[in-house]
Amino acid sequence: MRKILPIVFLSSLTLLSCNKKVISTTEIITSQISQSQSDIINYEYEILAEKMVYWEDVGSLPFEKYFVYFYSRTCAHCARLKNSVIPFILSRDDFYCCESSKEHRFCGNLKTGDFNPQTFCILGYPTIVEIEFGLVSRFITGEDEVFKFLKQNTLYK
Repeated sequence: MRKILPIVFLSSLTLLSCNKKVISTTEIITSQISQSQSDIINYEYEILAEKMVYWEDVGSLPFEKYFVYFYSRTCAHCARLKNSVIPFILSRDDFYCCESSKEHRFCGNLKTGDFNPQTFCILGYPTIVEIEFGLVSRFITGEDEVFKFLKQNTLYK
C-alpha cells in the first residue's frame, strides 16, 4: 500500500501540471488571436478628405497621369475593398477619389478620350479611371478588377 500511494500522488501531480500547461497554452493562443484581431485597422473613407475631387474636376487635375477611384459609401463592394484601397490611395501621389453624388452618370458603354463632365460616365462602383494628359485612357470596374489592380501594383503588398 505504501508503494502505491507515492505512485498515485506522483501521477496526480503529473496530471495537474499537464492541465496547467494546456490551460496556459490555450491562454497564450487566445491572447495571440485577440491581439492579431486588434491589430487590424479598419479604415473609413473620411480619411481620404485631402484626396477628394469633384465629378466635374476629374479630368482637369494638373498632372500628366493620375487615377481616380469612384466609390459609394452605400456600395457593399466598396465597403469590402476599403481596407485595401484606402491605404493604397494614401500611399500614392497619383491617386485621387470621388465619392458618389447626384452628378455621377452611369452607362453601359464606356468612352475613352476627352473628358467631358456632361457626358463622362462609369459602369458603377467601385471604378478606377486612369487619365493621361487630360484624356480618359482606362476604366477598371468592379470589386474583383479593382482588387486585382491593387495586387498587381508594385507598391501594394
